[in-house]
Parts: sequence; structure tokens; C-alpha cells
Amino acid sequence: INAEYGAFGLEPFIPTPAQFDPDPEFPTVTFPNPEEGKGVLKLAMECASQRDSRLILANDPDADRLAAAEKLPNGEWYSFNGDQIGVLLAHWVLTQYTHLHPEIDKSKLAFINSTVSSKMLSSLAKIEGLYYEETLTGFKWIANKALDLKKKGHVPLFSYEEAIGFMIGDVVLDKDGILAAAVFAEMATYLYSNNSTCLDYYRSLQKSYGYYITNNKYFYCYDPS
Repeated sequence: INAEYGAFGLEPFIPTPAQFDPDPEFPTVTFPNPEEGKGVLKLAMECASQRDSRLILANDPDADRLAAAEKLPNGEWYSFNGDQIGVLLAHWVLTQYTHLHPEIDKSKLAFINSTVSSKMLSSLAKIEGLYYEETLTGFKWIANKALDLKKKGHVPLFSYEEAIGFMIGDVVLDKDGILAAAVFAEMATYLYSNNSTCLDYYRSLQKSYGYYITNNKYFYCYDPS
């Protein structure tokens, strides 16, 4: 991730010391999954507050997922869910790509997400004139669909699943938390330099593409029988 930040011209990130080096026991959290939001970001929030940082980006142990949280003006932390991060990244990637390629036929640009993910991406694609495809759950379906679309002349611009997995472009045909972190940091840096926030940005997207709500749950089974 240091190399990725350097490639994007970003300032070095501030690590959370107790969680930076690999430890297979994961002693700092009850459950090592960044989808847990504030539960697993507690130490990161403390570190960020001490260093006067307003943004937290967190990868899971194998760095294929990305969680994000932002400090609000009232001092509280707001944890974005996977669908919110997905829509933020999708719109940001779209704006940057079309800025670099103003001649592009946007109907050839493709967004993909899975059936368990928010339909806000579909709305964004429809309103902006992009091609959209929904797949079954899992990145094997998403990546294979991206390959199929590329063969048909489309540009797989962005894909995601609500379980904080994001695929930007088609360089890595799988969820990639490292690239997603760098792109999110690039987006946040731009927003902060223009007196905005990631949450403000998301709320502006809601006004343009609709209000979508997701509520995910899972269940523990303690009895193997």
C-alpha cells in the first residue's frame, strides 16, 4: 500500500501501530473483519483522533476488502457500509475516467455488482448512460462478467459487492482492497481540499440517483449439530 500511495502521489498514511504488523491471532479485535465497522476500527479511531486525522481506511488480513470511516464535525465517527463505499468509488472513478477520456462513448463503460448489492449503482449507470450488469453473489461471477464484457468491446470500469469488496478496472480481476484504498484516499484528498467531505459527497449522490437503504445481518451457529 505504500507503493500504491506513492504511485497516486498521496501523502504517507498514518498506521495504527497495534494493528499494522501481521499477527495470526488478531489479539486487538474480537472478530477480524472490517465489515464490523466501529467494532474493529476502535483502535484506528483512537489513533486517528490522536493524530488529528479525519479519515480511516482499513483492509482485512489478506487486503482484498476495504472499510472506511470519516470523522464528523461533531467529533463522532461515521462508518460507511459496503454499498456506500461502492457508489462513492463508482462515481469518482467515472468522473476521473471521463475527464481523461472525454471522447468516450459512455454506453461502452460498464458497472457491475452482485444481486445482494445496492441497486443505486444501477440507477447511477442508467442516469449517466452507462452499461450495467447484475451478477450472482461472489467475485468469480463479477470478474467473469467483466471479462465477457471486455471481449464484447465494453470497458469494465468498476465492480463491487456489498461485503466491502471492490474491483476498479480490470487490472486485477478480483476484489482488491489496496487499489480501492488508494482511490478512496485520492477522492477524499480532493474533497477535503474543496471544503467537502466523503459523507457530503455521498449525500449529493443520493439527491442525484436516489435513496437506497440496505440492512445486512448474519447469524452465529454455536451448535455444530
